[in-house]
Amino acid sequence: MSRRRSAPWIYRWSRQLIAAIAVVGALLTAYLTVVKLTGGTAVCSAGAGNASSCNDVLSSPYASIFGQPLTLFGFLAYTSMATFALAPLLVKGDTK
Repeated sequence: MSRRRSAPWIYRWSRQLIAAIAVVGALLTAYLTVVKLTGGTAVCSAGAGNASSCNDVLSSPYASIFGQPLTLFGFLAYTSMATFALAPLLVKGDTK
């Protein structure tokens, strides 16, 4: 009779944890993309003292590539990561 150990919590919850982090990243980059495209002012606490603020970074020449905000590509990457993390949990399959 062999005794099987249960999987550590990190193995059981890794996909949900990755998806949660990816969703937070997608929300933040979506916000920054909207700010960049509308020309608004980002609300962030960075930039105290001599540090650059979010608005300085968004208005720099390096903030866009191929005419699109770099944050848009970050949003697409985070959304893809969340999708790939949650897809196996949502697909009901008989093979395991």
